[in-house]
Amino acid sequence: MITSSHPRWGRGIGTFTSPTHRNRLTLSVDLELTGLQAMGQISRLATDGHLPASINTETEIGICTLESALLLSSDPMTIRHLANPPVISGCVRLMKTVIDQRQGTVSPFSYEYGFLCFNLLVLCLNVCLLERWDQLAQPLEMGSHTPYAVAHVWTSIEVSYAVIDQFNLLKDGWDCDWVLGWSTSGGYPRQTLLLPQSDIASILRMLWDDRKLFFKFLTLHTLDVPGLSGLLFVFSRYVTQVCNSEPDRDGDILKTSVYELALRYHLVADAYQGEANLKIIYTNIVDYATWIQTPKHIDEEDSSLIMTTFIKRVDNNDGSDTSLLVGHHPTVLAQLVPFAIDVHSHDLLPEVLRCSIKSGWLWLLRM
Repeated sequence: MITSSHPRWGRGIGTFTSPTHRNRLTLSVDLELTGLQAMGQISRLATDGHLPASINTETEIGICTLESALLLSSDPMTIRHLANPPVISGCVRLMKTVIDQRQGTVSPFSYEYGFLCFNLLVLCLNVCLLERWDQLAQPLEMGSHTPYAVAHVWTSIEVSYAVIDQFNLLKDGWDCDWVLGWSTSGGYPRQTLLLPQSDIASILRMLWDDRKLFFKFLTLHTLDVPGLSGLLFVFSRYVTQVCNSEPDRDGDILKTSVYELALRYHLVADAYQGEANLKIIYTNIVDYATWIQTPKHIDEEDSSLIMTTFIKRVDNNDGSDTSLLVGHHPTVLAQLVPFAIDVHSHDLLPEVLRCSIKSGWLWLLRM
């Protein structure tokens, strides 16, 4: 079902094309200043953790404002401006304003507005993390030497490498929460709070509650969405904090949400993000006997999309994607599919079985 356009939130999911910030640009001084002004407007929404009465989101933070801020990510000379944590919180508040007109629930991925807010949120988070890890210089240099690649592509790749490193450090007993401002660690500068945990909880809840459209959004705009390994890393660390401080059922529910979102993302993630995403999946793996008791799809449409995305992924002949497919046990890629089969999606089962056998054989041949 296609969502119709909205006077404030723009075009519905599935009806708009690639955004301007997908393309590499060299911004003029005027465009850079306009982008900085847009960032300033959005960052003010983070004041005191609520929407200030002086800011009219309908007229002042529109699609044009978001697009102006996003353009900063297309130029390696301006992407550093995205290292602005309050903008992340501002985007969280803007995403909460997008409502599904049929159900009356928060649904940021129903419209173009939520798509732009989410992209800006992730781009800012990626740049903030790299700046705190002192790893921003290399992707900016790579961006300068590759004139046809949009600047934020390199930051996404660098974040995926950094996330893998962080999980390896955790495995060796080191602290990695200092980057979020949650702890102090010897040898690292003390950091201010990157993002309130209430905002992290809000983002996770929005993605989980809107996971059908979120997944559809990922499949439609795979090349337009920055890498999510940084965001999923933050989710994973947040869940660990909750589980350690409140060892109750809520922690298990949050862990399940992160686990399932990571499994969905794994169906569309590229080779760089996929390697980091495996760390998220393995870290947040849940009790299998409990997990399989509930279906993993929302409805028939969601089920069909999960199954067809799996089929397309296995049949993809691109070398890097195939190496990701067979480089790890194929059950990781197929974990979601057996529990996301709707009664009306059985026509896809033969292709799912064929692809499952194919991926299994590819994996065995690579052993």
